[in-house]
Amino acid sequence: MWRNNNQYQGANYNHPNVASNLVQAFAITSDPQFPWTDNTDAGRPEDDGTKKRRSEELIRAQYRDINNYMNSLPSNVNGNVIINGDMTAFGHGTEWSKINNLIQTLNRPYYYGLGNHDIENNFSNCYNNGCFKNSLQNLIQHVRSRPVPISFDYNVSGPYSWGYREHKGSFAYTLNLGAICFIQLQHNPTMNKTADPEFWASLNDKYTIVPNFNWVENQLRMARDNGKIIIVNVHVKGNISGDYTRLLQNYGVTAVFSGHFHTSLGTNGSVGNIPAFISGSASQSTYLILEQYTDRLAIYTVRNNNWKARQLVGTIPISTQLPIFSGRYKIITNLNNNSVVDMNPNNFNVHLWEDRNQLNAQWDFNYNQSAQAYVIRNASNSNRVLAWNAPNPAIDRNVFATPLVSGYDEHLWIIERGSNGLIFRNRKNPNLVLDVQDEHTANGTNIKVHQLHPATSGSRRAQEFHLRKMN
Repeated sequence: MWRNNNQYQGANYNHPNVASNLVQAFAITSDPQFPWTDNTDAGRPEDDGTKKRRSEELIRAQYRDINNYMNSLPSNVNGNVIINGDMTAFGHGTEWSKINNLIQTLNRPYYYGLGNHDIENNFSNCYNNGCFKNSLQNLIQHVRSRPVPISFDYNVSGPYSWGYREHKGSFAYTLNLGAICFIQLQHNPTMNKTADPEFWASLNDKYTIVPNFNWVENQLRMARDNGKIIIVNVHVKGNISGDYTRLLQNYGVTAVFSGHFHTSLGTNGSVGNIPAFISGSASQSTYLILEQYTDRLAIYTVRNNNWKARQLVGTIPISTQLPIFSGRYKIITNLNNNSVVDMNPNNFNVHLWEDRNQLNAQWDFNYNQSAQAYVIRNASNSNRVLAWNAPNPAIDRNVFATPLVSGYDEHLWIIERGSNGLIFRNRKNPNLVLDVQDEHTANGTNIKVHQLHPATSGSRRAQEFHLRKMN
């Protein structure tokens, strides 16, 4: 759920330095599209030399304003830049050389995608499909050089006869920054194009873009199972087909950001029931700011490269609710991302144990619609469910695996998004959550229920988990 609001919202919205609950911030941009200017947008004539000079000036001006915004953030707030496609006007090598130079103006980490000018308009319109290949090769180098781990749907095989290799994938990638998972779908997630090798050309490799619906679904599932806020980036919103729209809705995507239409800025309808936003262009001196607070996402428009005059156009509450799911999972503690919630097969006590793919550390999740909570059965013994052992609820806190008893709320769990993972609230007393005792990770560490710690407490990590789907 979101609301439009173009009015001044007070200091906490309009000045990050006094927003005490600001978690992280992003400049979301698109279409630097060197060499392109406002005159190009309007169809006004401009000689090539002037166009290149003015395009560079417009891009530098936008990036300077983004730097000024980033420099205003408190020292404990991370900032990043997202660029949703059309890095170049046609994918020429000289254009890529220039934009690669200009983008280094940014003083925060940046992550870009490709647009129609990079990989569609130029297809079969350059010798050896060199412009198309230039764009993909630059993207590959960009993703591989980023400062955080990225899941990239790309593979290279070969060399084959005459020494060429094949670069193949959807070229989509997933980026986790704090509690937010960004999925970059590039220009069009359904694109299917192949640029064949030319053995006498400098770029003689084969490049193939193919749709990969299953890869996207797997990324969405992992993000949901880790309790992430999911944001999808794409160059053209209209390229998200009905199948992808349903997929994004099913996994609880929070927002979609796109570019392409240079003179459009701000709210941009929706993708199914998911709010959408569009980020303008360097040629129009416009972009978006996304700020994550502890309880909401705030989206602002920036015009005339003046972030101080930004306008709030959307607020999305950060919901703790997750889409309903089912299946077999491991429950992994955030304390070390390796130890799992495990059932002792001898006495059925529940404890922490290192992950050895043991069946007694795998759990079958089924949603009880009437109780609005999950029954979590142990995979090694389906008669045993994860439960709070509460003969005396005032003092007992141990967790064990026991036969399911209808009407026993202590056998049911409400699963919510936490700060950096999932929280398991017991339905009998939702103030009590699954907890690793004393934050230890040694094999045999007891699992219990405990009052939820504040998000700022170091002990909170012992109460947040993520799920790993079993095939």
